[in-house]
Amino acid sequence: MTIQRRRVLLTASTAGAAALLASCSLTKHPGPEGDWERLEDGDLLLAVPKDWDQSVAQSSIWGTKWTDPSDKSAVLMTAQSVEAKDGYQALDLAMNAARAVTRGYQPVGSRTAITNGSIILAQQQYQITWPYQKKGSLWAISRDSKICLVDFSGAKITDKQISTVGQWIELR
Repeated sequence: MTIQRRRVLLTASTAGAAALLASCSLTKHPGPEGDWERLEDGDLLLAVPKDWDQSVAQSSIWGTKWTDPSDKSAVLMTAQSVEAKDGYQALDLAMNAARAVTRGYQPVGSRTAITNGSIILAQQQYQITWPYQKKGSLWAISRDSKICLVDFSGAKITDKQISTVGQWIELR
């Protein structure tokens, strides 16, 4: 068999394996029902409301931002890599940064966390009074030394929407 033929076979089998793995991962990671789609953002896999506009966030910590075209107060943002000792410290850093630029930023309720032994997902809900009166939720997901953040907020978002985003955050 010639080297050229081996390359063609290797390329074809690699493409076929990648397609098979991609279809398996879609089946393995279904998204929530209704007006949601499951999107990859770097190492994060998360639920995003359908038809929201995606852009680059204008902040040093946040990388990707989705906004509701009909309600500019509704925002979902991700941070791919946060320098912190753990997810809890990452939550503190993000909340302190938000307090510095947002009037009336206050945590609401207790911080919660779940783990499967290797991945920790910690959550803190909050409210702000400027530039919109709105509520939100901040999550830190961590595995080993990798820490990512997800922030979801809006004047009209519901507890069910917050729950949906939180249930579908995955670090790959």
